[in-house]
Amino acid sequence: MIYVHILTCPPPAISADQSSLPSPNPKSTTSQTHSSPPSPPSPKLQTPKSSSTTMSRVEKRKLNTMAARRYRQKRVDQMSSLEATLKEVERERDALKVRVAKLEGETEILKSLLSKKD
Repeated sequence: MIYVHILTCPPPAISADQSSLPSPNPKSTTSQTHSSPPSPPSPKLQTPKSSSTTMSRVEKRKLNTMAARRYRQKRVDQMSSLEATLKEVERERDALKVRVAKLEGETEILKSLLSKKD
C-alpha cells in the first residue's frame, strides 16, 4: 500500500520581501522607501516549475485521490460488516427470547403440576 501524507512536507520558505502580510513596524516600511530597492529573491526561490515538478504534483494528486477512494470504500465495507453482524445478533436475540418464553411456560406448567400433586 502507498500512503501519501501531504502535511508532512514543510511549506516553501518565503522571504520578508515576498510576504503579503504587512510589516508589524510601520517605520521599517518607510525606511525602506528611502534606501535602495530590495534585492531580488535568491535564485533558489526563482526556479521555474519544470514539467517533472508539475507531473509529480499531478501524480501526488492522483495518489491522494486513490487513497481517499480506498479509505471511503473501507469505511463503507466496515459499515456493511457491522450491519450484517447487527442483524445476526438481533436474530439470535429474538430466538433466545422465544426460547425463554417457552421455558417460562414449561416452568409454570411444572409448578402447577407440583402444586396439584401435593
